[in-house]
Amino acid sequence: MPSITIALVNPSKGSQGPFHRYIPPLGLLHLAAAVPDDDVYVYDGVISNGRVVALANEIRRIVPDIVGISVPFSTSSNAAIRLGLTLKSYLPSVLILGGGNHASFARSHLLDTGAFDLIIPGEGCDGFSTLVKTFKNGTRPLQQNYIDHWEHSRKKTKAKLNLPPPRWESLVEPFSIISYFPTIITSTGCKYSCPYCSTRSYWGHFRRRPLSEVYSDLETLPNRFGQMLLHILDDNFTQNRHFTFQVMKLLFERNIIWSCSCRLDDINQQFLYEMWCHGCRRLFVGVESGSERILSLYGGRKYSVKDAIALCGMAQKLNIEIVASFVVGFPEETIEDAHKTLQLIRKLPANNLGITSFTPFLGTSAYKRAIRTYPELAFSYNDMNINDNPRVGTKYMTLNEVRSYWYKAHRLVAARHLERYGERH
Repeated sequence: MPSITIALVNPSKGSQGPFHRYIPPLGLLHLAAAVPDDDVYVYDGVISNGRVVALANEIRRIVPDIVGISVPFSTSSNAAIRLGLTLKSYLPSVLILGGGNHASFARSHLLDTGAFDLIIPGEGCDGFSTLVKTFKNGTRPLQQNYIDHWEHSRKKTKAKLNLPPPRWESLVEPFSIISYFPTIITSTGCKYSCPYCSTRSYWGHFRRRPLSEVYSDLETLPNRFGQMLLHILDDNFTQNRHFTFQVMKLLFERNIIWSCSCRLDDINQQFLYEMWCHGCRRLFVGVESGSERILSLYGGRKYSVKDAIALCGMAQKLNIEIVASFVVGFPEETIEDAHKTLQLIRKLPANNLGITSFTPFLGTSAYKRAIRTYPELAFSYNDMNINDNPRVGTKYMTLNEVRSYWYKAHRLVAARHLERYGERH
């Protein structure tokens, strides 16, 4: 079967990580590896600073047979739609696919725009390789087949995660001096069901990659990035402690220092010490709230405020950088709860703090609840952003009250950052 030309695209201008480096489009590189016999070019919006027309001009030079556009977040959907429509005006016969978290849940809307011919929901590798074979045989792929496959795969609790080693050579390098940050995916899914998070809805239960594949990925990283801090992109790296230990051992044997995201109730002080011994130097933790009532209601968090302070304090003593995030505007949040969150923001031992607003994204149970009270959300979910002004009130707080506490939280974080800056200078 002859090879075809495929362009896989992240249309946004990229996420900047530590050291002014960018997080690479790792999911697309894994997707490229699912079709090893074809000519695949992976484009990152960082090469055009998010300028859609410039990106489309680069893509049409290779005259692709298929273009796959990543739509992982609601904030990237408008750029993805513009890119799809622009490419269709340039290349009317090209097959344009959409994929990613937001595309999976907003597929009807995205198809209605005319920018996409097909949406592949959920984990893309299996569906994409099947689609390419179907395309080569001259058969029109059917949308429902990929929806059925996604629904089936999310129900599997022990199925192997099919994520072939990333095809780094497919990445079209940026034209400027912008550099990428080394990253790896070891698992997907989540054992928790937080109502404001779509990870469980999208990926299903926790699924891990075979250690042999993780080993293979780690072997290729030093040649490309040298000895840099590696970031593990898993939503919750510590949710399966046995698997976490196995991966940490691989990292330690290669003298790799690393960072990851975790839930505080998945670790204790002994485990935190083990993480440090195995090379962990940065932790992204969702502390979420200073109210233990809210922590219990949303995601069934089993740590107390005292636990959060103790764990973050120990991490700092071990020289592990803590990046902690908080959410303002939980649906059951009261003014008293919001006050407690402000108090914790003031005293939590952390290097960096982030404040987000409770955002009912598509694919979450929070969206289904919020749309009953705020029906206008059905027309704005394409530009929802956790960093924007809160869009909904709570059961006990008006929208203006929620926004007031959101601003207060941001001012507290700014004051802490200024205080740290003054200490260093």
